[in-house]
Parts: sequence; C-alpha cells; structure tokens
Amino acid sequence: MVKTQELRDLSDDELQFRCGEARKELFRLKNQMRKNNKERTPHVLPQKRREVARLLTLIHERKIAQTGN
Repeated sequence: MVKTQELRDLSDDELQFRCGEARKELFRLKNQMRKNNKERTPHVLPQKRREVARLLTLIHERKIAQTGN
C-alpha cells in the first residue's frame, strides 16, 4: 500500500494511470471472489477499494485546485 504523501508527489498523468490500474485490479479481485477463491486473500478487496478512493480523492483535489474554487 502506497502512502498518500508519495501519491501527492506524482504527476496528474501518473495518478490517472495508477487509478485505472487499481480499478482493473479491483475488478479482477471481485471476479476471483465470485469464483470461490474467497479463502485466499479476503483482506485485499477492502484495501484495493481504499486505494482507488484515495487516488480519486487526490485527482479531485487537484481538479478543484486548478479551477480555483
């Protein structure tokens, strides 16, 4: 799990890329859970959701800062 401060140091494009990759990984994990692989890594799903939320929050903060509101 990456710390928020490390994410703040990334460029806008890198944040967008990481967000897309995290969403793909979340989708893959959800599909694995549906296929009865629940006992393997049940803790990863909430962690990945938090990572996606953290990335979206940083992207939104930067968008607000650019518009000046």
